[in-house]
Amino acid sequence: MGELAEQIRKYRRANGKKVYDLAKKARVTPEFITEIEKGRSYPSPKVLERICLDLKYDFRPIYFKERHPDMYALMNNKLIVIEYKHSKKQK
Repeated sequence: MGELAEQIRKYRRANGKKVYDLAKKARVTPEFITEIEKGRSYPSPKVLERICLDLKYDFRPIYFKERHPDMYALMNNKLIVIEYKHSKKQK
């Protein structure tokens, strides 16, 4: 099971929601939520957005890291470079 699956399950339970409740808000079947929470499927970006809104947590960075690890690594390197340049200008 991946980090996204674990986090969605963790936040759903922390919010006291049942699989059915989250599925209804995300406009998918309860079976699909179960597949996501077991790490067997990934939600579409639109479904992920609905899950984020319902559970009041932004899962997008985890989703992006798992679905596009190469791009995620490049973005992180670029962010570090930007932060470094920014902090250098302030000195």
